[in-house]
Amino acid sequence: MEQSAGNRPLYFFCKAEINRVMMHFCVLRICGILRDFTRDSFNIKIMNSFVYFVIETFQIHLKKPTLDAYWLAGFFEGDGCLSIAKTKKDPLVLSFILRQADPKVLYMVKDFLNCGAVYCDNRGYWTLSIRDKQGLLKVSKLLNGKLVLFKRLQQYKAWVCALNTKYGTNLVPLTTPAVLSMENAWLTGFADAEGSFNILLTKRKHNQKNRLRLRFYLDQAHSFESMKLLQNWLGGTLHSKTKNHKFYHRLMLDSFNKSADLVDYFTKFPPLTTCLKVRFIRYARVYRWYLLKEWQNRLKEIQHLIQLNKRLLKKQMS
Repeated sequence: MEQSAGNRPLYFFCKAEINRVMMHFCVLRICGILRDFTRDSFNIKIMNSFVYFVIETFQIHLKKPTLDAYWLAGFFEGDGCLSIAKTKKDPLVLSFILRQADPKVLYMVKDFLNCGAVYCDNRGYWTLSIRDKQGLLKVSKLLNGKLVLFKRLQQYKAWVCALNTKYGTNLVPLTTPAVLSMENAWLTGFADAEGSFNILLTKRKHNQKNRLRLRFYLDQAHSFESMKLLQNWLGGTLHSKTKNHKFYHRLMLDSFNKSADLVDYFTKFPPLTTCLKVRFIRYARVYRWYLLKEWQNRLKEIQHLIQLNKRLLKKQMS
């Protein structure tokens, strides 16, 4: 019997998608798409077996994390500072500053830039500070043309103008926002600074059945326009929140369709901070169970992962 293009033979569709898996390292995403296209009960049984075989055979392995200029730009936009100050001895003191609870990533940045000093303040936060001329010039060139958020572009423009004044250079700051792309590490850098992965297990109100949700979110203070830009790119919902008397916006992605894209992206560009990397691995593991329709049989394991995430958060904040 002749079949339409929208109802291709199962063996043909699977072969094409396996090639995509091997070419683009998108096993989880492709398997989800394949299952959506499989309608009749006989093919569903075959498809379930196929999905299990592919996921078990082609395990997702994170690439070795690499720090580059796009990651640095995203990380700076999430939680960095370009400081312009003055002292009695120097009317123009310029600094590039990054702050984190985990010093490991700051030492990685220090090694990447081959300059700066890392120290711990009296509140337990770690800081990377760069003040020397060569280090500041290197940072300015690496960030130029890679910044996305409006407030950071304005800050960068003023900072480069001060840099030119202090050192007699003629650097030209690019103030047009960079194009957001899933083909570079900008989002990973931003998420390492201001993002997280969560696993939630709740009960549905109307029938008390278990409900699994996978959530990825990004936070940013006083940046509605910037977060709206990210929402237009990634999708999700935008929320306003207040914590410790600080107002900020949160972009939240919690649909399984978005999970496919996120697992694909963060597998290619893994997080560099320990906390986000561990949470992503757990998030991807539960998403894999969801694709295999195993999560209902793994409730204790999921609950355990949720508790481990809570402990990780407490440890990070302590």
